[in-house]
Amino acid sequence: HMIYDISFPLSPQTMVYPGDPPFLREVLLDGAKGDDCTLSLLHLGSHLGTHIDFPRHFFPEGMDAAAFPLEQLCGACKVFYLPKAAEITKDMLKQLDIQSGDRVLFRTDNESFDGIHPLPYPVYLTAEAGEYLAERKIALLGVDYESPEGDGDFPIHKTLLGQNIPILENLKLKDVPAGEYRLYCLPLRITEGDGCWVRPILER
Repeated sequence: HMIYDISFPLSPQTMVYPGDPPFLREVLLDGAKGDDCTLSLLHLGSHLGTHIDFPRHFFPEGMDAAAFPLEQLCGACKVFYLPKAAEITKDMLKQLDIQSGDRVLFRTDNESFDGIHPLPYPVYLTAEAGEYLAERKIALLGVDYESPEGDGDFPIHKTLLGQNIPILENLKLKDVPAGEYRLYCLPLRITEGDGCWVRPILER
């Protein structure tokens, strides 16, 4: 079995969505300084680095990280490679084999992202592309940057999360060939969790 780790490391260098808190590791006990062990306190926003958005992110009564069914986050998965696309449009998606229940990950020119330095011209989905994915009743959307959308009003988040379709963000897909895989994505069981850091893997 080939396993692809499609997450970025978490560190103080990890790119932060504008306005979100950065990663900070506070060392409470330090074995290197003579303490019995090393123990840290981590400060980080719930949408830092490679993470998943749950309905609770936009809907106060929506499903949270603890309640979300793992069956929807793990299983058969399709990686689509769309190089040279300035944006992902509905017309592009219509050419792809996207069926009801599919877990869909998009690898784009965002693959040059290193997890640290923001991209000058990220590839986003259009709002119509988001609506098309919702109409197809996909199980999960995964993108290779901090958000699937460039619009400030979050139409894709509202459309997908409103139908209990979670969104995996900041995926590292640079070395992943297009094709079919098994996705394993296990969030921490955080009560009221609006989002959660994950270390998703693809298995071939």
